[in-house]
Amino acid sequence: RRPRGGGAARRGAMAFIFKKKKSPKQLTEGLTEALRAVTVVITGPLDPGTLPPLSSTTTTAQLSPEDNASLEVVAKRLAELRTLLCGPKSRTGTTEAKEGKEIAQALCELGVPLTLIQNLGALTFEARNDACFILSYLIQSDLDSFATVYLKNRARQVTHLLVNLFADAGIALHCGSLLRDCLRYDFFASEFLEKSCWVYDKFFDEYLTCESFDISSDAFATFRLSLTKHMNLVPPFLVENYSHFFARYNKLLTSEQYVTQRQSLKLLGELLLDRQNYNVMIKYVGDKDNLKIIMNLMRVKSPAIQMEAFHVFKVFVANPKKAEPVAQILSRNRDKIINYLHTLNGDKEDDQFIDERNLLIGTLSKMKVSAPPPAAAAPAAPAQGAAVDPAQPSSEAASLQTQAPAAAESATAPAEAAPQPEAAGAAPADAAAAPAAAPAAAPPATEASAAPAEPAPAPAPTAPPAAAAEQGTAQPSDSAPDAAAVTEESQTAKAGEQAEPQQHREAVAS
Repeated sequence: RRPRGGGAARRGAMAFIFKKKKSPKQLTEGLTEALRAVTVVITGPLDPGTLPPLSSTTTTAQLSPEDNASLEVVAKRLAELRTLLCGPKSRTGTTEAKEGKEIAQALCELGVPLTLIQNLGALTFEARNDACFILSYLIQSDLDSFATVYLKNRARQVTHLLVNLFADAGIALHCGSLLRDCLRYDFFASEFLEKSCWVYDKFFDEYLTCESFDISSDAFATFRLSLTKHMNLVPPFLVENYSHFFARYNKLLTSEQYVTQRQSLKLLGELLLDRQNYNVMIKYVGDKDNLKIIMNLMRVKSPAIQMEAFHVFKVFVANPKKAEPVAQILSRNRDKIINYLHTLNGDKEDDQFIDERNLLIGTLSKMKVSAPPPAAAAPAAPAQGAAVDPAQPSSEAASLQTQAPAAAESATAPAEAAPQPEAAGAAPADAAAAPAAAPAAAPPATEASAAPAEPAPAPAPTAPPAAAAEQGTAQPSDSAPDAAAVTEESQTAKAGEQAEPQQHREAVAS
């Protein structure tokens, strides 16, 4: 006998097998209801640059039981949608395309794609994979104009979301995959190639130099695709933003990370060798600082980096119109470079490499070795034909400036050596020695009229010793009287003055 209950089990199994399949609209509505039931999920659009509150580091313990249950429902609905999109093809081949269009139309009407992108960090790992697969499928196939209409109208918002969410390590690879799918279209590439360079600044500062190998490699794949996919947009952007872009790019070439250095060198070679980037190549190989960076990279021990640097270096040498600083560096280091190229560890079976190496050696051999510029010897002997800065005085001007104060001091020395006003009656020799000081030494008129009855004092024969010592060059004049004679004469006059009053008294007495 068969056990009881077997018929019920069979009927349940048959009901499951022949269960009516949900339509794409029903699945999409169920997904939307489950997303709205999660309190931490943001269903409305975010402003550009604004990030959702949840990230991939959010655990189930941090959420309420209701939110965890709703997230499980979301994961289930996403799995069903993925199965519906990628299930086995129907016999006629038209049912899948019809269902795919219905799914795309229903998702766009309810605004589910932006909600999924904004809340990738809140979903479980399997749900993230399913969500990214659905979005990638719709973007690549452009079902019901999903990419060319729906995403094109929201290109700026989607670009801001994916670029900023790339900083979340848990969803960085998912965002990178979606970014590369979006870069298939030129309207998304134009968002990358904005004049402000905000996207590339984000990549230069954070993503390309990330310590995680997976994240930095994925970021570089996106970075490379944005510069090589749409060549009708990239060359004008690089020419217009050359200084800003390559100043940041050269820092990648000098990075300490092996992967970053090698990948950036390889991409640089591709950019310079592309014919559509001719103007960019001419500007890059005309800069001597760029040549120094590449020559230093050729000295790195890694053979792979040496080869990548060689492919960039050959553009500098093969340029027929080299800039003068670049040509001088190459000519002065000609012999060293040739010896290095002979020993370069290239693939000996690679005929193309051997031909390129021989071409560089032949081109360098024809260059004349130029003498080093005499700029280093100029400061040592500025007086022997060296250029003099107009702002700096020459040696002759400096000597004239030194002599001018001395001349002024010598001109003012007689005035300082001149006697004080009480020696107004100086000898003629003093007046001859310091003619400019004579007017200043003359006594005021009021002093002359104050005592007319008193005899004028005898003039001093010579300047004071202090003044003579200051002058240093004063010589006694021939016309000056002798000091002894002047003394004797003054004593006689004084005796006569004393005798006159005595005679007058004697006359009165008589």
